[in-house]
Amino acid sequence: MPVPRYFFDLHSDCLSEWDDEGTECHNSEEIAHQALAILRSVPGIDSAKHAPTVVTARDAAGRVVVTATLKPRSEARVQWAEAQLAPPDAALVHLP
Repeated sequence: MPVPRYFFDLHSDCLSEWDDEGTECHNSEEIAHQALAILRSVPGIDSAKHAPTVVTARDAAGRVVVTATLKPRSEARVQWAEAQLAPPDAALVHLP
């Protein structure tokens, strides 16, 4: 069985990066891990800017399955679009 591919788009201030290649993820934990890794990679994430940084993950059909949001000096929030993908404790995620 092929591993599903998800596309992770990043939006922060004036920056928008659209993922055209995608990443294979076996389960919701891998999807959340990839979204949070992208949030962590944005320079200046803890600066005084007011706009949140958002990563959305789309499935191969283009449906958004998860949105990860990080506001300055806040904890990341992960919002699942489809209940069957969401692990029971996935609502709030701490960035290390």
